[in-house]
Amino acid sequence: MKRLAAIAGLGVVATLGFRGAFVGWGFLASAVLGAATAAGVSVVARRRRLYVGESVALSVLAFGAVGGAVFGSDVAGLVTGWSRLVTSTPPTELDGELAVLPAALAWAAVMIGSELDRRASRSALAILGPAAATIATLLVSAEAPGVAVVQGVALAVGALGLSLPSATAVRNVRAIALLGAITVVAPVLGPALPFADSNERFDLRRHAERPWDPLAEPSPLVTLKAGLKDDRLDDVVFLVESDAPIERLSVAVLGSYNGTVWAVADEGPSAPAEFTPVDRRLPADAASLATADTTTYRIEFVEPTVWLPVAGTPIEVDGIDDLRLNRATSTLAAPGSVPVGTSVAITSAPRPAPLGADLLRLTATPGDATGLDLVPPAFRNLAGDLFEGVAPGTDRVEALRERFVDQGFYDDSDAARPGHSLGRLDEFLTDPDRLVGYAEHYAASAAVLSRLGGIDARVVVGYRIPADRWVDGRADVTAGDIDAWLEVATEELGWVSVDVTPDRSREPSERPEGVAVVDVAVPNPPPLPPPPPVPDPTTRPDTDDDDAPVAPPIDESPGGVPTAVAVTGIALGVPLTIVLLSASAVLALKARRRRRRRSGDPDHRIVGAWHELLDGFAEAGLAVTAGATPSETVAALLQGDPAAAPVATELHELADHVDRAAFHPRPPDHHHADEAWTRCDRALGAIRSQRPRHRRLVMRTDPRPLLRSEHHR
Repeated sequence: MKRLAAIAGLGVVATLGFRGAFVGWGFLASAVLGAATAAGVSVVARRRRLYVGESVALSVLAFGAVGGAVFGSDVAGLVTGWSRLVTSTPPTELDGELAVLPAALAWAAVMIGSELDRRASRSALAILGPAAATIATLLVSAEAPGVAVVQGVALAVGALGLSLPSATAVRNVRAIALLGAITVVAPVLGPALPFADSNERFDLRRHAERPWDPLAEPSPLVTLKAGLKDDRLDDVVFLVESDAPIERLSVAVLGSYNGTVWAVADEGPSAPAEFTPVDRRLPADAASLATADTTTYRIEFVEPTVWLPVAGTPIEVDGIDDLRLNRATSTLAAPGSVPVGTSVAITSAPRPAPLGADLLRLTATPGDATGLDLVPPAFRNLAGDLFEGVAPGTDRVEALRERFVDQGFYDDSDAARPGHSLGRLDEFLTDPDRLVGYAEHYAASAAVLSRLGGIDARVVVGYRIPADRWVDGRADVTAGDIDAWLEVATEELGWVSVDVTPDRSREPSERPEGVAVVDVAVPNPPPLPPPPPVPDPTTRPDTDDDDAPVAPPIDESPGGVPTAVAVTGIALGVPLTIVLLSASAVLALKARRRRRRRSGDPDHRIVGAWHELLDGFAEAGLAVTAGATPSETVAALLQGDPAAAPVATELHELADHVDRAAFHPRPPDHHHADEAWTRCDRALGAIRSQRPRHRRLVMRTDPRPLLRSEHHR
């Protein structure tokens, strides 16, 4: 009976791994009930001398009876319980259907262990039952190091105790000393052993559901300006209901930068793995929850969206079936987008946004500038200007914020071109004393500068809700509320928000500050000298030489023009007129074709930009291979003309736009088409600027591109 009691205790210990799957320790009551009942059935089987098959059948029948009476679940209900557990996000609230799982696992551990002990008495084989149950919990629960140590020590001591035969008191003392040594040494030595690191919980959905690639969606920072268009500013995108006003809702956290775009995940095969399927209750970030109270609010979507707006770190989301979470950034996404009219209840912990002295009291987490070795000189110069003599940490963040917010200007008009590639941001930072742009430029460049300054930083795209928008606990969030800001990692508060964009009222003046125009009086110029006298054509000048030779009359054409001049003018003017008319016709046809290419649907406009680029390179004398893909064409162009190297980024981005228009499941919009034409114009301008002036004239009047069919390019 002592051995059976030890096996029952080990069966309960085997279920301790459920601590990472359920909220609290309530599951232990179920485990104790299952182990005790299984031990009772084992006692009956031993006294009745039942065979193994009979004992197992009796145990299954007894479990069905006890499970139905106590938990409201039978053996068949275990299937539903296990499926719920492996497809839910820990920790999960314990209910009747889930409470039967620890009982079943403890029951199985005791049943297997007792049968092995009955057939092979005085053997350590009985430990296999609790060991198997322990391994099963590892598959469905996140490992906790402390619990793992307790389980390891208990199983080691139990195996040794079950293997020791009854002996003299001296041997018992030795056995007890050995067990005590194991109990003391195992907690110290165990965590240092190989493969002792804890692992994440097994999630069936990672294997049963198709991975979702977040990089297939446009970067939220790229689409920011679309919400700032005049015809979109007042369009409501979602409604928020909350007991307390919410000032900031983040849509996506962008922590990866490749020099062209800030993205929600790292490039490559690992991107889909960063967004894992989650259930209603999300794994919380303990660091962010330690200093903030949680808030609950409801969002009703007026427009479809992939990215869910949240106030800080999400904890619980109710209302969406297919939900993905990036645990590193707390970004929430719904593959396929959230339908219009969906209402979602969210509980989250807002992230702090310290200002001034509060920010300076924090300790910034050091970061590195990996991947930023090729930043343009404007970044290096501004970073040196901002951070020279400033201690690393939040002091540099505050210096950067003051420069951008206090001295920068806000401009989201058409004059402020979108984009945040290193080339585009280099233009934005060219004159550090007169920065003009909008949130995309300020947030993207601030994150790059922060990393150059040794600070761990990232970009956040979200919505800023004005305080006066809240009426009776409800606010309409419009497209014009879209914004972007900086997040900096700190040791005290985790990630904190820092606003680096000037107020929208700080519009740039027409004339740079510091340049004044003063009216200066200028004296009148002196009067012009009188014109010389004109001789009278009817008066013949006096001459003493009446015999002076008289010039022969000039042969004139009927119009009064010398015949030689008229013949020369006709000989040269007619061909020149024909050439000019032909060149004008070519220019007019090209302009008409360009207007046609720039109009129509977005995909038609993007393809038109690609054809315009190919025509321009053909005019420059570069061979374009027919039937090649856009990426292959760009590679060939860059190899064929070194002058195209400065616009390599524009060429690759234009090729990406063409691929998107042809293959992306979501068709492009006019914003993508405008970007495609911008890339095209910049690339052609760079190529033409490298040619002599006469060559540029020949390129513009070259009629050959008009003779080629666009279908064969």
